[in-house]
Amino acid sequence: MQQRKKLVVTIVFSVVIVVSLFLVVSLNQIFLFSETVIADEVTYDPNIGSYSTSLTKDGVTLVNVYFRIEPDFPNQQQYRMLFSITPYSQTEVDSLALRFSAGTNVLTIYKEATNNLFDDSQFYQKDYETILNIPDAKSYGSSTIRLDFILDHCALDSLSVKADISMHQEAPFQLTSQKSQVYIDATVPKVNASE
Repeated sequence: MQQRKKLVVTIVFSVVIVVSLFLVVSLNQIFLFSETVIADEVTYDPNIGSYSTSLTKDGVTLVNVYFRIEPDFPNQQQYRMLFSITPYSQTEVDSLALRFSAGTNVLTIYKEATNNLFDDSQFYQKDYETILNIPDAKSYGSSTIRLDFILDHCALDSLSVKADISMHQEAPFQLTSQKSQVYIDATVPKVNASE
């Protein structure tokens, strides 16, 4: 009888520990597993000069990624760049790292303080890359994240953007996050002096 009571107490204790662990993990968004999501092919819209792609899992769109670069008129010495991520299907973006590069050319990129997401970000130059690291998207992750930049005029034909995205789908006891990389090779539009 005594052994049976010990066994019941051990089982109850184990169940409480396991349930508590799951609650702590799910409430604190601690992911025990990670899976890679492959980006769809990047499409170019020549009408507005934009690039876009989707990250899908099992035929369900998790997020759309959008990038555009255009001359900043009337100041023809700069370009405006817009990068955005829009989550779908109860997906939340957890973190984002953007890397801008143009081969061995040094880029001068400024972030526009259009939202508070930049407050906790790191924005720096490393070798020939300009990097924006947002380690925690916080409450911004469940809605469209729009990031605006200014690129100083330079004699570039193209600009590469690499986005490392970490996200998860909202679900009870969510233990898996999704990770993806998006590569965009964007053409830098030429500024026509007559415009």
